[in-house]
Amino acid sequence: MSSNSLNQEKMTEFLTELKERDKQFQQDKQEIRADFLVRGICEKEVDGLLEDPALFPETWLPLHLRWNAISAADGNLSALLSEAAKLLYGEASDIVNDAQARAFITKLSKDNTH
Repeated sequence: MSSNSLNQEKMTEFLTELKERDKQFQQDKQEIRADFLVRGICEKEVDGLLEDPALFPETWLPLHLRWNAISAADGNLSALLSEAAKLLYGEASDIVNDAQARAFITKLSKDNTH
């Protein structure tokens, strides 16, 4: 397998994992939000509480690393993805370049199966 295809495979795997983590985070956030509202906590307070990373020990993503922000990023995409890789894997990734990442993000954003 060529180095380029290996990098593409790693990038696809990484971006798919990032998108899935965001999906799980959004689901967790909705469940916790519903639970708080049922408990009688006011909506404004709930929205503030939902920004606490401690509520999401396995799925938290900072606002700038969530899928919508990543897919809409104009510049610094490689820096954002490197930061996301550090969050997911504990180390920055060297598999990311802006052009390839943008192509994969566009493809994954259109793909409803992930």
